[in-house]
Amino acid sequence: MYDVVLISPHYNYGPGDRPLPSPNDTAYQDLSMITPLGIVHLAQYLHDSGFKVRVVHLPQALHALKQLGLPVDRMESPVEAVLKQYPARVCGLQAHFYLYAGGAVHVAGVYRRIFPTSTIVVGGYMATACWQEFLEASPAIDGVVLGEGEASFRRVVEASQAAGRDALGTIDGVASRGAGGALRHNPPRAETLLDMAAMPILDPGAAPFEGLLWPPRSFMNISRGICPEPCAYCVANNRAINPRAFRTMPIERILVQLELFQQRGIRGVFMGENHFLDMGYMTALIEEIIRADFDLYFELETHPMIFADRGLLDRMIAAGFLRFTMGCESGSDRLLKRIGRRSSARQIMSSVAQVAEAGGLVATAWIGNLPGETAADHQATLNLLDRVVAAGGFVYWIENLHVLPGSPLHRHPQKWDIEILLQNLTDWFQWSLRSKTYVDLEVASEAPRDYLTHLNRNCTPREMITRLYNLRRRARELVPAMLRNLEARRANLPAELARTEQDKLAWYAERGWKLWLF
Repeated sequence: MYDVVLISPHYNYGPGDRPLPSPNDTAYQDLSMITPLGIVHLAQYLHDSGFKVRVVHLPQALHALKQLGLPVDRMESPVEAVLKQYPARVCGLQAHFYLYAGGAVHVAGVYRRIFPTSTIVVGGYMATACWQEFLEASPAIDGVVLGEGEASFRRVVEASQAAGRDALGTIDGVASRGAGGALRHNPPRAETLLDMAAMPILDPGAAPFEGLLWPPRSFMNISRGICPEPCAYCVANNRAINPRAFRTMPIERILVQLELFQQRGIRGVFMGENHFLDMGYMTALIEEIIRADFDLYFELETHPMIFADRGLLDRMIAAGFLRFTMGCESGSDRLLKRIGRRSSARQIMSSVAQVAEAGGLVATAWIGNLPGETAADHQATLNLLDRVVAAGGFVYWIENLHVLPGSPLHRHPQKWDIEILLQNLTDWFQWSLRSKTYVDLEVASEAPRDYLTHLNRNCTPREMITRLYNLRRRARELVPAMLRNLEARRANLPAELARTEQDKLAWYAERGWKLWLF
């Protein structure tokens, strides 16, 4: 018997607990084999706290059974066959992204059927934003861990051991079902969250991760807390979801983590979150990484404002920061200002040119159909894609805006003159699968409401579809120029990083430009 089992599900399941999409269905992009960072953090923290913990990654587990030659496709319930091996007092299910929401609800029911006395909770951003709907969607779900989960989940485990699932109603940061089915919501409070200095050091070789696929490129967050940026499409600035004040990870802990990653064979590390809010911290971190002389390369989630200091960029390159993902969103300054994005086309171009000149890769990200977007705004973005690639950048990461629960757009649609199309969790279950399909323009144009999460009132649904494909086609036309940009930097890049980027561009040119949502 485990104290805790933490489960990562497929997107969803059909009859006989069969994964959706089927692993062999090439009409979809299936990302479910990825190991989610949140579950790994929880598992390491609980393991370090003395609990017996196991991560069960269902997509990886079923894949492993197939590799052993077992008849997974002919099993009555392959999910149940895996889960029977992992009885636990507390079962936690990840529902961080909307993609896994339907799968989490389904697996909760399967786990309850096998282990009726276990306490079952879900967690992650989507579960936090839609906590009431998750509890209403399945009587198998006893509670929802809200926001950052380490400290709250530990209290769930301790309380469940002492008093069972009825104790969930006493825990800050947990929503639950009380006597008679009444729903209880105890919001997370900043003072109850785990201190940044106590964050776990992730060890891929630790007992909870037995059998887990840990890729040679790993992720780590170097900051947490509320983002003060007012971007209307984002949920990081929602204090109900993210009550902690902005805080950075102690640099010494980052260095310990990087050393351990290196020892475990990891080659690349992607650092994320809102580090650009503290440039002094970033400068100190870069200098310490240079001093440590790791045999690692780094990727950084960033913002155009971080490149105002060319000296810092040069030190980043010297430290091994070789790929930067930069949210540009639009080529229209008017639209950027309207949605609360503190950048401009001039800043974007300056940042791209500096990274390219320094020998790094800058993968820019864009959002089509932002609220109030006009034909002129759309054209400005098309023009800026051309300029970014001409300056040495990359532009294939183009999304249609999906309006997320908890974002300012979702909370105040009237202010932004939009109509929300996905009204409930069931709508998200259905849309999550559709969002990962490769779609022709003609198909999406025939039923635009099937693919959109919102409508802009200043244009038609078909116009919205056409604008997205205009951006995607332009990026596809620019693939040869992006390949030349990559070739110009290849000598400065680790072979695996250059190969990965080249493979992405080849995929994008072949069919990736049709993937509805990256």
